[in-house]
Amino acid sequence: MTEKNDNHASRRAVLRAGLGLVGVGMAMGAAQEAVAQTAQKIPQSQVQYQNHPNPKHPGQLCSVCTNYIAPNQCKLVQGPIAPIGWCIAFAPKA
Repeated sequence: MTEKNDNHASRRAVLRAGLGLVGVGMAMGAAQEAVAQTAQKIPQSQVQYQNHPNPKHPGQLCSVCTNYIAPNQCKLVQGPIAPIGWCIAFAPKA
């Protein structure tokens, strides 16, 4: 009877350890993806980003750009992005 309880406890320990490793792996993957995304984005200064509309380009706002990710991110540009901002990477949504 003791042998049966020992096997049961061992299986439980193995399952817990396995689930812990899966969780750690997922967390590491998410962290690596975040670092990769940041590394691939362009600094705001290189695209002449400004957090207000550009009067020379009326209607070109981040919120209507194909690269804008609500509420305040961009697929191409680093850092927080204002919905009413503008940069030279503007591409209108189709």
